[in-house]
Amino acid sequence: MGRRAGLLALLLCTLLLSGCLGGDVGEASTSSEQNGPITLTVWHTFAAESKEENVFLQSVRDFESQHPNITVDVALVPFGDADNLFMTAAQGGEAPDLMRLSSDQLGAIGEVRVDGFPLLEDLRPHLTPLERSQFEEQALHAMRYGEALYGVPASQDALSLMYNKALFDARGIDYPDETWTQHDLLEAAQSLTYQDVQGLALPVKSAYWWFGFQAGYNGSLFDDSGRPSLNSNGSSLALDWLLDLELEHNVVATGTQTEGMKNQFIASKAAMIVDGPWNWATYEASRLDVGQSMLPVIGETGERVSPLVTYKGWTVSKQSAHKLAAV
Repeated sequence: MGRRAGLLALLLCTLLLSGCLGGDVGEASTSSEQNGPITLTVWHTFAAESKEENVFLQSVRDFESQHPNITVDVALVPFGDADNLFMTAAQGGEAPDLMRLSSDQLGAIGEVRVDGFPLLEDLRPHLTPLERSQFEEQALHAMRYGEALYGVPASQDALSLMYNKALFDARGIDYPDETWTQHDLLEAAQSLTYQDVQGLALPVKSAYWWFGFQAGYNGSLFDDSGRPSLNSNGSSLALDWLLDLELEHNVVATGTQTEGMKNQFIASKAAMIVDGPWNWATYEASRLDVGQSMLPVIGETGERVSPLVTYKGWTVSKQSAHKLAAV
Protein backbone atom coordinates (compact mmCIF):
# COMPACT_ATOMS: atom_id res chain seq x y z
CA MET A 1 0.00 0.00 0.00
CA GLY A 2 2.91 2.37 0.77
CA ARG A 3 4.13 2.47 -2.82
CA ARG A 4 0.70 3.16 -4.26
CA ALA A 5 0.05 5.82 -1.65
CA GLY A 6 3.40 7.32 -2.56
CA LEU A 7 2.49 7.37 -6.24
CA LEU A 8 -0.74 9.20 -5.53
CA ALA A 9 1.04 11.65 -3.27
CA LEU A 10 3.69 12.22 -5.94
CA LEU A 11 1.04 13.10 -8.50
CA LEU A 12 -0.95 15.27 -6.12
CA CYS A 13 2.16 17.13 -5.06
CA THR A 14 3.24 17.44 -8.70
CA LEU A 15 -0.12 19.00 -9.44
CA LEU A 16 0.08 21.48 -6.59
CA LEU A 17 3.74 22.25 -6.05
CA SER A 18 5.87 21.76 -9.13
CA GLY A 19 4.66 24.68 -11.18
CA CYS A 20 2.12 25.58 -13.78
CA LEU A 21 0.51 22.45 -15.20
CA GLY A 22 -1.05 23.98 -18.27
CA GLY A 23 -2.93 27.10 -19.20
CA ASP A 24 -1.79 30.68 -18.68
CA VAL A 25 1.05 31.30 -16.26
CA GLY A 26 -0.96 34.28 -15.06
CA GLU A 27 -3.34 31.83 -13.39
CA ALA A 28 -0.81 31.11 -10.67
CA SER A 29 -2.10 30.92 -7.12
CA THR A 30 -0.76 33.13 -4.37
CA SER A 31 0.69 31.60 -1.22
CA SER A 32 -2.52 32.40 0.65
CA GLU A 33 -4.51 30.49 -1.99
CA GLN A 34 -2.09 27.59 -1.67
CA ASN A 35 -2.90 27.28 2.02
CA GLY A 36 -6.62 27.78 1.53
CA PRO A 37 -9.16 25.02 0.99
CA ILE A 38 -8.69 23.04 -2.22
CA THR A 39 -10.77 20.27 -3.72
CA LEU A 40 -9.17 17.88 -6.17
CA THR A 41 -11.28 15.66 -8.39
CA VAL A 42 -9.76 12.22 -9.04
CA TRP A 43 -11.23 9.60 -11.36
CA HIS A 44 -10.08 6.02 -10.89
CA THR A 45 -10.87 2.77 -12.71
CA PHE A 46 -10.34 0.16 -9.99
CA ALA A 47 -13.10 -2.43 -9.75
CA ALA A 48 -15.77 -1.51 -7.23
CA GLU A 49 -15.12 -2.94 -3.74
CA SER A 50 -11.95 -4.65 -4.94
CA LYS A 51 -8.77 -4.92 -2.90
CA GLU A 52 -7.15 -2.43 -5.31
CA GLU A 53 -9.89 0.12 -4.72
CA ASN A 54 -9.66 -0.31 -0.95
CA VAL A 55 -5.89 0.29 -1.02
CA PHE A 56 -6.36 3.33 -3.23
CA LEU A 57 -9.08 4.86 -1.05
CA GLN A 58 -6.92 4.35 2.04
CA SER A 59 -4.06 6.17 0.29
CA VAL A 60 -6.44 9.06 -0.40
CA ARG A 61 -7.42 9.23 3.26
CA ASP A 62 -3.74 9.18 4.26
CA PHE A 63 -3.01 12.03 1.85
CA GLU A 64 -5.91 14.12 3.19
CA SER A 65 -4.74 13.64 6.77
CA GLN A 66 -1.29 14.93 5.78
CA HIS A 67 -2.79 17.89 3.86
CA PRO A 68 -5.81 19.07 5.89
CA ASN A 69 -6.60 21.94 3.50
CA ILE A 70 -7.05 19.52 0.58
CA THR A 71 -10.18 17.48 -0.06
CA VAL A 72 -9.94 14.71 -2.66
CA ASP A 73 -13.23 14.06 -4.44
CA VAL A 74 -12.96 10.48 -5.77
CA ALA A 75 -15.16 8.99 -8.49
CA LEU A 76 -15.08 5.54 -10.06
CA VAL A 77 -15.45 5.37 -13.85
CA PRO A 78 -15.65 2.14 -15.91
CA PHE A 79 -12.22 1.16 -17.20
CA GLY A 80 -13.49 0.34 -20.69
CA ASP A 81 -15.00 3.82 -21.11
CA ALA A 82 -12.42 5.79 -19.17
CA ASP A 83 -10.74 7.39 -22.19
CA ASN A 84 -14.00 8.42 -23.84
CA LEU A 85 -15.44 9.76 -20.60
CA PHE A 86 -12.29 11.78 -19.95
CA MET A 87 -12.21 13.20 -23.48
CA THR A 88 -15.88 14.17 -23.29
CA ALA A 89 -15.39 15.85 -19.91
CA ALA A 90 -12.22 17.63 -21.02
CA GLN A 91 -13.78 18.97 -24.19
CA GLY A 92 -16.62 20.32 -22.05
CA GLY A 93 -14.20 21.96 -19.64
CA GLU A 94 -15.03 19.57 -16.81
CA ALA A 95 -12.07 17.21 -16.72
CA PRO A 96 -10.97 15.80 -13.34
CA ASP A 97 -7.69 16.99 -11.92
CA LEU A 98 -6.21 13.49 -11.95
CA MET A 99 -7.22 10.43 -13.94
CA ARG A 100 -6.10 6.82 -13.90
CA LEU A 101 -5.51 5.69 -17.47
CA SER A 102 -3.95 2.76 -19.28
CA SER A 103 -1.00 3.16 -21.63
CA ASP A 104 -3.12 1.95 -24.55
CA GLN A 105 -5.69 4.70 -23.87
CA LEU A 106 -3.22 7.55 -24.24
CA GLY A 107 -3.06 7.50 -28.04
CA ALA A 108 -6.64 8.60 -28.64
CA ILE A 109 -6.45 11.23 -25.89
CA GLY A 110 -3.10 12.49 -27.13
CA GLU A 111 -4.55 13.36 -30.53
CA VAL A 112 -7.24 15.68 -29.15
CA ARG A 113 -6.76 19.42 -28.63
CA VAL A 114 -8.91 22.02 -26.89
CA ASP A 115 -8.06 25.62 -27.82
CA GLY A 116 -4.81 24.28 -29.23
CA PHE A 117 -3.74 22.56 -26.00
CA PRO A 118 -3.58 18.79 -25.34
CA LEU A 119 -5.95 17.33 -22.76
CA LEU A 120 -3.17 16.00 -20.53
CA GLU A 121 -0.22 17.73 -18.97
CA ASP A 122 3.28 16.75 -20.05
CA LEU A 123 4.84 15.66 -16.76
CA ARG A 124 8.49 15.75 -17.87
CA PRO A 125 9.18 19.25 -16.49
CA HIS A 126 7.62 18.35 -13.16
CA LEU A 127 9.61 15.21 -12.30
CA THR A 128 13.19 15.48 -11.15
CA PRO A 129 15.80 13.01 -12.42
CA LEU A 130 15.67 11.33 -8.99
CA GLU A 131 11.88 10.95 -9.20
CA ARG A 132 12.10 9.56 -12.73
CA SER A 133 14.74 7.07 -11.61
CA GLN A 134 12.14 5.38 -9.37
CA PHE A 135 10.45 3.95 -12.47
CA GLU A 136 11.61 1.50 -15.10
CA GLU A 137 12.47 3.21 -18.35
CA GLN A 138 10.14 0.89 -20.26
CA ALA A 139 7.27 1.82 -17.95
CA LEU A 140 7.88 5.53 -18.44
CA HIS A 141 8.13 5.02 -22.19
CA ALA A 142 4.77 3.25 -22.20
CA MET A 143 3.13 6.33 -20.64
CA ARG A 144 4.42 8.62 -23.38
CA TYR A 145 2.61 9.82 -26.46
CA GLY A 146 5.05 11.28 -28.91
CA GLU A 147 7.65 13.03 -26.78
CA ALA A 148 5.23 13.97 -24.00
CA LEU A 149 5.09 12.00 -20.74
CA TYR A 150 1.38 11.93 -19.99
CA GLY A 151 1.37 9.68 -16.95
CA VAL A 152 3.32 8.25 -14.04
CA PRO A 153 3.20 4.43 -14.23
CA ALA A 154 1.73 2.70 -11.20
CA SER A 155 1.17 -0.92 -12.29
CA GLN A 156 1.52 -3.30 -15.21
CA ASP A 157 -0.83 -6.00 -16.44
CA ALA A 158 -0.51 -9.16 -18.51
CA LEU A 159 -2.66 -12.23 -19.02
CA SER A 160 -1.81 -15.56 -17.39
CA LEU A 161 -3.44 -18.96 -16.93
CA MET A 162 -5.41 -19.33 -13.70
CA TYR A 163 -7.01 -22.57 -12.60
CA ASN A 164 -9.34 -24.01 -10.00
CA LYS A 165 -7.32 -26.56 -8.04
CA ALA A 166 -10.41 -28.31 -6.66
CA LEU A 167 -11.70 -29.10 -10.15
CA PHE A 168 -8.30 -30.41 -11.22
CA ASP A 169 -8.09 -32.58 -8.12
CA ALA A 170 -11.59 -33.96 -8.65
CA ARG A 171 -10.65 -35.12 -12.15
CA GLY A 172 -7.18 -36.35 -11.17
CA ILE A 173 -5.38 -33.97 -13.55
CA ASP A 174 -1.96 -32.46 -12.92
CA TYR A 175 -1.82 -28.69 -12.47
CA PRO A 176 -0.50 -26.56 -15.36
CA ASP A 177 3.16 -25.60 -15.34
CA GLU A 178 5.70 -23.84 -17.53
CA THR A 179 6.31 -26.97 -19.64
CA TRP A 180 2.78 -27.06 -21.03
CA THR A 181 2.22 -26.62 -24.74
CA GLN A 182 -1.04 -25.54 -26.32
CA HIS A 183 -1.72 -29.25 -26.89
CA ASP A 184 -1.45 -29.92 -23.13
CA LEU A 185 -3.81 -27.02 -22.48
CA LEU A 186 -6.38 -28.36 -24.91
CA GLU A 187 -6.10 -31.92 -23.60
CA ALA A 188 -6.64 -30.76 -20.02
CA ALA A 189 -9.54 -28.53 -21.05
CA GLN A 190 -11.22 -31.47 -22.78
CA SER A 191 -10.83 -33.66 -19.69
CA LEU A 192 -12.19 -30.89 -17.47
CA THR A 193 -15.25 -30.23 -19.64
CA TYR A 194 -18.05 -32.30 -18.16
CA GLN A 195 -21.67 -31.81 -17.15
CA ASP A 196 -22.11 -28.02 -16.77
CA VAL A 197 -18.39 -27.29 -16.33
CA GLN A 198 -16.24 -25.89 -19.14
CA GLY A 199 -12.57 -26.74 -19.22
CA LEU A 200 -11.50 -23.24 -20.20
CA ALA A 201 -12.85 -19.70 -20.24
CA LEU A 202 -11.57 -16.89 -22.45
CA PRO A 203 -13.09 -14.57 -25.07
CA VAL A 204 -11.78 -16.27 -28.22
CA LYS A 205 -12.77 -13.37 -30.50
CA SER A 206 -11.06 -10.64 -28.46
CA ALA A 207 -7.96 -9.13 -30.07
CA TYR A 208 -6.36 -8.53 -26.68
CA TRP A 209 -6.43 -12.27 -25.89
CA TRP A 210 -5.43 -13.21 -29.44
CA PHE A 211 -2.26 -11.07 -29.59
CA GLY A 212 -0.33 -13.35 -27.23
CA PHE A 213 -1.17 -16.48 -29.21
CA GLN A 214 -0.30 -14.66 -32.43
CA ALA A 215 3.20 -14.03 -31.07
CA GLY A 216 3.51 -17.68 -30.03
CA TYR A 217 2.70 -18.76 -33.57
CA ASN A 218 5.33 -16.31 -34.90
CA GLY A 219 2.68 -14.04 -36.37
CA SER A 220 3.03 -10.28 -36.43
CA LEU A 221 0.92 -7.18 -36.86
CA PHE A 222 3.39 -5.59 -39.29
CA ASP A 223 6.25 -6.85 -41.45
CA ASP A 224 9.76 -5.40 -41.50
CA SER A 225 8.60 -2.70 -43.93
CA GLY A 226 5.79 -1.58 -41.67
CA ARG A 227 3.05 -3.09 -43.82
CA PRO A 228 0.15 -4.87 -42.07
CA SER A 229 0.75 -8.62 -41.97
CA LEU A 230 -2.38 -9.91 -40.29
CA ASN A 231 -2.78 -12.37 -43.16
CA SER A 232 0.50 -14.06 -42.22
CA ASN A 233 0.44 -17.77 -41.45
CA GLY A 234 1.17 -17.27 -37.77
CA SER A 235 -1.65 -14.78 -37.32
CA SER A 236 -4.22 -16.98 -39.00
CA LEU A 237 -3.06 -20.14 -37.20
CA ALA A 238 -3.42 -18.41 -33.84
CA LEU A 239 -6.93 -17.23 -34.66
CA ASP A 240 -7.96 -20.65 -35.95
CA TRP A 241 -6.67 -22.35 -32.81
CA LEU A 242 -8.58 -19.99 -30.53
CA LEU A 243 -11.83 -20.20 -32.48
CA ASP A 244 -11.64 -23.98 -32.53
CA LEU A 245 -11.68 -24.01 -28.73
CA GLU A 246 -15.30 -22.89 -28.98
CA LEU A 247 -16.45 -24.07 -32.39
CA GLU A 248 -14.81 -27.51 -32.69
CA HIS A 249 -13.63 -28.70 -29.29
CA ASN A 250 -16.45 -27.12 -27.21
CA VAL A 251 -14.15 -26.51 -24.25
CA VAL A 252 -15.05 -22.79 -24.21
CA ALA A 253 -18.68 -21.78 -23.82
CA THR A 254 -20.23 -20.24 -26.91
CA GLY A 255 -20.10 -16.45 -26.91
CA THR A 256 -17.86 -16.13 -23.85
CA GLN A 257 -17.17 -12.49 -22.91
CA THR A 258 -14.97 -11.00 -20.20
CA GLU A 259 -17.61 -10.38 -17.52
CA GLY A 260 -19.35 -13.69 -18.15
CA MET A 261 -16.16 -15.71 -17.94
CA LYS A 262 -15.26 -14.11 -14.61
CA ASN A 263 -18.62 -15.12 -13.17
CA GLN A 264 -18.23 -18.57 -14.70
CA PHE A 265 -14.88 -19.08 -13.00
CA ILE A 266 -16.11 -17.75 -9.64
CA ALA A 267 -19.02 -20.22 -9.76
CA SER A 268 -16.62 -23.12 -10.46
CA LYS A 269 -18.21 -23.57 -13.90
CA ALA A 270 -14.85 -23.14 -15.64
CA ALA A 271 -11.75 -25.07 -14.57
CA MET A 272 -9.26 -22.66 -16.18
CA ILE A 273 -9.37 -19.05 -17.25
CA VAL A 274 -6.98 -16.81 -19.18
CA ASP A 275 -7.27 -13.54 -17.31
CA GLY A 276 -5.36 -10.60 -15.91
CA PRO A 277 -4.27 -9.62 -12.39
CA TRP A 278 -7.12 -7.12 -12.10
CA ASN A 279 -9.44 -10.01 -11.18
CA TRP A 280 -7.07 -11.98 -8.94
CA ALA A 281 -8.30 -10.39 -5.70
CA THR A 282 -11.89 -11.08 -6.74
CA TYR A 283 -11.14 -14.76 -7.24
CA GLU A 284 -9.35 -14.99 -3.89
CA ALA A 285 -12.28 -13.28 -2.17
CA SER A 286 -14.57 -15.94 -3.66
CA ARG A 287 -12.70 -18.52 -1.53
CA LEU A 288 -11.54 -20.44 -4.56
CA ASP A 289 -8.29 -22.35 -4.30
CA VAL A 290 -6.72 -20.72 -7.33
CA GLY A 291 -3.42 -21.57 -8.99
CA GLN A 292 -1.57 -19.56 -11.59
CA SER A 293 0.78 -20.53 -14.39
CA MET A 294 2.45 -19.06 -17.43
CA LEU A 295 0.64 -19.32 -20.72
CA PRO A 296 1.74 -22.34 -22.80
CA VAL A 297 4.46 -22.76 -25.36
CA ILE A 298 3.37 -23.33 -28.96
CA GLY A 299 4.72 -26.77 -29.71
CA GLU A 300 5.31 -26.19 -33.43
CA THR A 301 7.34 -22.99 -32.97
CA GLY A 302 8.88 -23.38 -29.51
CA GLU A 303 7.69 -19.84 -28.70
CA ARG A 304 5.68 -19.08 -25.59
CA VAL A 305 2.34 -17.34 -25.84
CA SER A 306 3.35 -13.75 -25.08
CA PRO A 307 0.48 -11.49 -24.03
CA LEU A 308 0.58 -7.73 -24.31
CA VAL A 309 1.94 -5.90 -21.28
CA THR A 310 -0.01 -2.75 -20.54
CA TYR A 311 0.74 -0.13 -17.93
CA LYS A 312 -1.70 1.87 -15.87
CA GLY A 313 -0.79 5.15 -14.28
CA TRP A 314 -1.87 8.56 -13.07
CA THR A 315 -2.31 11.49 -15.41
CA VAL A 316 -2.90 15.19 -14.76
CA SER A 317 -5.47 17.20 -16.70
CA LYS A 318 -4.15 20.20 -18.58
CA GLN A 319 -7.25 22.07 -17.42
CA SER A 320 -6.72 21.62 -13.70
CA ALA A 321 -7.51 24.86 -11.88
CA HIS A 322 -5.25 24.09 -8.91
CA LYS A 323 -1.70 24.95 -9.88
CA LEU A 324 1.16 27.17 -8.92
CA ALA A 325 3.33 29.06 -11.39
CA ALA A 326 6.82 27.86 -12.11
CA VAL A 327 9.55 29.95 -10.47
